[in-house]
Amino acid sequence: MGFEAISRGAQACQFIDQSKANIEQINLNIKSFQLANCTTEISESHKYVSLTDQRYDIVFFDPPYKSNCYDWLDLALEKLLKPDGIIYIESATKIELESLCMIREKKTKTLFYGIYKYDR
Repeated sequence: MGFEAISRGAQACQFIDQSKANIEQINLNIKSFQLANCTTEISESHKYVSLTDQRYDIVFFDPPYKSNCYDWLDLALEKLLKPDGIIYIESATKIELESLCMIREKKTKTLFYGIYKYDR
């Protein structure tokens, strides 16, 4: 999704993944596409969120299905999103947080996904 955002005009993209293999593949794609505005970091997402001061206009939140990443989604929203920022979320179950204002939401047989605004 990050590459799609760059192709549609995003100024920069930072990819975070705990898998070294995934990051290596992303780095190959960055090099292949000759993108100077993309960075990568190998990190477990909760650790990254806890330690970073970086804020983003858009966050793509797509953790492994049936993970407990959603338990700390409020923390991620509070720390990562700029005011007026939006978050795209994929999940095996519907995400219901009072702090999220749904912009668009869809469901497939196995997936809920949507774009939300964080209501601080």
